[in-house]
Amino acid sequence: MSAIDIETYKQTVVAQSGGSPAAMAAQENISGESLPTVETVLKTVKPGKPASIAKQRMTVTLPVELLERLRNAVYWTPGLTLARLIEEAVTDTITAMERRSHGEPFPKRIAQLKGGRPRRMRAVPGRFAGPG
Repeated sequence: MSAIDIETYKQTVVAQSGGSPAAMAAQENISGESLPTVETVLKTVKPGKPASIAKQRMTVTLPVELLERLRNAVYWTPGLTLARLIEEAVTDTITAMERRSHGEPFPKRIAQLKGGRPRRMRAVPGRFAGPG
């Protein structure tokens, strides 16, 4: 593989992994074999199918009873995965929140989220007040 192909491939992997060096390193072949060319990667994408949406891992703590309910639902629903069930549930919840608050997607945040317990906020009419 030429140097330009490797750089292009690495840039593609970085873009798809959200720029995480760890994610990029995980995608590289650690056995020392050469990476596939960009052309080879692009040929594996089926025509007419949309490119996959970039995804990122997130760790959350949930009540044990809720986790068991999730696992039971996935177990008894052929073809369903835990990740897909959670993705659909979160998407439905956020869409409903947006409809209730102002009928359109929330604006992009202007700062990073702060860790720890959220502060109690007073409700502002017509605006989602957040947790609390």
